Amino acid sequence: MTGRFEGRGLDLLRGDFPFYTVTFVRDLAPSELLMRMGADPSTVAVRDMDELAADFGDYFSDEIEPVVSSGTTRCWSWAWEEGGVHGLHAPILRAVSIGTEAVVLHHNEKMDSFA
Repeated sequence: MTGRFEGRGLDLLRGDFPFYTVTFVRDLAPSELLMRMGADPSTVAVRDMDELAADFGDYFSDEIEPVVSSGTTRCWSWAWEEGGVHGLHAPILRAVSIGTEAVVLHHNEKMDSFA
């Protein structure tokens, strides 16, 4: 995005990443969103952007899986998967939407999709 929208919305996160998935859920804490997505509770930690960069560098990945970061904007929590697609899996989408609303955005260089 350019012009008056630069630096707003997903621009902060997406940068030049070739593909990502973002799961949005209404009225659910970010930690609960991660748990419903199947995160290991022992790996969930609160970090600011500097701590994330120090722990993972430019690519949020451990040796096996992409790291899922999470946050809140107003009443919506989001889970960001740089290079991941967990949010697209039907069982995960069902789990995160129990008792609330959920929207998943997936972007890759060939197409965008919504679930």
